[in-house]
Amino acid sequence: MKSEQVTMKTKGDFVNFCVKHRSRIDESFLSDKELINYSHELEQAYMIRDEKGEVIGAVSLLKTEEYITSKKARFRILFSELPDKLIYQELITSIHSHINTGDYMYTFSHENHKELRTLLENVGFHVERYVFVMEREDLEGTSFLFPKEYILMRFIEGEDEQFYCNVRNEAFKQLIGYTPLTIEALKDAEKAEDYLIGGTLLLFHKEKPVGVVRTGKEYFNDAYYATVNSLAVLPEYQGRGLGRHLLRACLTRGREEGFEKGFLCVNAENEGAAKLYEQEGFYKTESFVCYFLVKK
Repeated sequence: MKSEQVTMKTKGDFVNFCVKHRSRIDESFLSDKELINYSHELEQAYMIRDEKGEVIGAVSLLKTEEYITSKKARFRILFSELPDKLIYQELITSIHSHINTGDYMYTFSHENHKELRTLLENVGFHVERYVFVMEREDLEGTSFLFPKEYILMRFIEGEDEQFYCNVRNEAFKQLIGYTPLTIEALKDAEKAEDYLIGGTLLLFHKEKPVGVVRTGKEYFNDAYYATVNSLAVLPEYQGRGLGRHLLRACLTRGREEGFEKGFLCVNAENEGAAKLYEQEGFYKTESFVCYFLVKK
């Protein structure tokens, strides 16, 4: 089977395929808003049809600011209705012309989606890391208190981006899958659907920024969730309870907005963070596997 590039005329077929199957795969970039804003001119996508002309497979690669700076591109979708290795190989080959040799492509699969995981491994993908999805049932009873020399402040757009990136990057650089956050990427995040005005917090020790967290917003499962994003404390300030109170400050901010529950993701190897979240009332609901492939 031969792939075809998505055009203005066939964009609807691609979007419909994404909507049809998004519940079966990682749907991080398959929301209605994401797909409405999808541009076939800015983001190349390919499809495969069966003998009746119905779409049975699709691939699309996000080439964002993150890709430009780190040479890592994330798949919006890589999926076939048929568990056929040849279809996956054709989809991957079709996207190769749009990236450079040595570039890194990655995607996520539900840990229990054995069939998809086997297919990815059979076409050359390797496991990079495991990620836990965690939820908290309610946001009541969250309170925070920092030592005297620490000050918690709300992030000021247009002024604090460098502080945020510096702390986040220094805290995360040892984690598997780490990608440096740039000021440009952070500014893009400020325009995202899940961005909450006043939800990003900076912790200062005297005049030095030492911790950050971003409260986001999501609506799913018939409830509003406060999402915990980029909770980070500089390595030399870890172990002092600052992360715990940053988490509580984040959840308090969500409660102020009327959100009912909490939601976050954490790398499985980040055992200290996962333990903290469990102590603060979060429990694991899903597990994903991040797979990567390097273009040769």
